Amino acid sequence: MFYETTNTTKDGKEYWVSSTLTPIWDENDKLKKLVVIDTDIAERKKTEKALRESENKYRTLLNQIADPIFIFEKNSHHFLDCNDAVFRIYGYTREEFSSITPLDLHPTEERAEVKKQLDVKNTDEPKTYVHVTKDGWRMDVEIFSNEIEYQGRAAWPPSHVCARMARKLRW
Repeated sequence: MFYETTNTTKDGKEYWVSSTLTPIWDENDKLKKLVVIDTDIAERKKTEKALRESENKYRTLLNQIADPIFIFEKNSHHFLDCNDAVFRIYGYTREEFSSITPLDLHPTEERAEVKKQLDVKNTDEPKTYVHVTKDGWRMDVEIFSNEIEYQGRAAWPPSHVCARMARKLRW
């Protein structure tokens, strides 16, 4: 059996431990003794807290950006993450967005060309495309992209710099 809890030192200071309990049985299958091994996990808990705080800061910052930002997985092209502006501007729910790819944001007539460019690093000059929202509204976007590692996977975070034009027209 395994569990994590806080213990208290003799001077009243709390600290985290991971406890492993191992039963020792006698020849009649009766519990003879219980061996308990406690491991101090205070540093791990401190690291986990710092990670949660960092993730919260990242999410807060990402969602404060008014332009739509999303990250898609390099091989499958499925979206891994995005900010709230994506939902406001494109009109999809989070669930709907998780089941589409960047190609689905382009008009049918542009998809073949976009597919050729989908995995091309583009950090110097933006590429101009047309995106189509869920309700069919078309908007021009300029996209810079660069490969990154995100959640342990190779990914592309395209960044829309012309979404301001879309916001002015739509909001």
